[in-house]
Amino acid sequence: MTVTRKDVAEKAGVSTATVSNVINGTKYVSEELSQKVKKAIKELNYKPNLVAQSLTTKQSKQVAILIDDITNPYFNEIILGFEEEAKKRNYIVNIGIGNNSPEEYYQDLYSRQIDGIYMVVQLSNIPKEQINEMLKNGTVMVNSFHENPFEINSSSICVDYFGGMKKIFEHLIELGHKKIGYIDFVEPSVKENTSRYESYRFYLKEFNLEYNENYLVFGQPPYFSNYEQGYRDMKKLLARNTDITAVIVINDYMAVGALEAIKDFGLKVPEDISVVSFDNTIFSKISSTKLTSLHVDKKEQGVKAMQLIDEMVTNNVENIKIEMPTELVVRESTGRVR
Repeated sequence: MTVTRKDVAEKAGVSTATVSNVINGTKYVSEELSQKVKKAIKELNYKPNLVAQSLTTKQSKQVAILIDDITNPYFNEIILGFEEEAKKRNYIVNIGIGNNSPEEYYQDLYSRQIDGIYMVVQLSNIPKEQINEMLKNGTVMVNSFHENPFEINSSSICVDYFGGMKKIFEHLIELGHKKIGYIDFVEPSVKENTSRYESYRFYLKEFNLEYNENYLVFGQPPYFSNYEQGYRDMKKLLARNTDITAVIVINDYMAVGALEAIKDFGLKVPEDISVVSFDNTIFSKISSTKLTSLHVDKKEQGVKAMQLIDEMVTNNVENIKIEMPTELVVRESTGRVR
């Protein structure tokens, strides 16, 4: 037997209009009545008709999250938080991979009249014209860029890489490291991804350490931030015969490849070279040498992104910027300079 809004209203002891207002968020309902309705919905296992709901609210109740690489657990944890929060708010989630036919994907989202989108993706994989068209037609956006690259205002949820990089430098300096390398999967000219590199340069200067271009390796288009890229970049850095004693790698996925390259080069971690990475994913815990890595609550990042999208859709808020705090998790891959 199909459960209706009338059934929910009778069980909660309220009107069907109140039930609709709680589900759609169209009018204020007291906390007491709202909790009664939510309890009745749960007990009756009521599933709102999203098509009818969209006609009432003028919303599609669909959102999207766009990521770069489904094989990277960093993105998986963000998706988990995003989906859980979307479910609580009765949204359907579309998941897209940024480097898989992005033009077709955005055209599909446009045709669905999607309410909001969260972008955790390289800007080079985004067709800007289509995104600007979507924004002009009412789709709201939360991006992961420190600077908004679009014509229309959007909100952002970024990681505090500047504060995180300070923690990395303080840790390495305490261990006696002065010659610190850096591996990134994109070039410094890719503006939306400069925060970590700029932070690296800032703290070299702040702590009176040497900046040396031979200590740096950057990826080339098309950009990949995976194991293979980390392996290649680390071998390239080691082949220069520099005197670095530590290296900062842009993410755990690449850092695992870097660890293997160091091993193949006949060196040991951390005895010969210390390795620090970003993200604190499962890779950092199961790698051959457990990685010292900068932690960010990725699931909470996804939750906050969905909450912000809903706020933008229902309350017309805009230009909100949230920075996710970081914490350095010290493991086996960093040690004192010998």
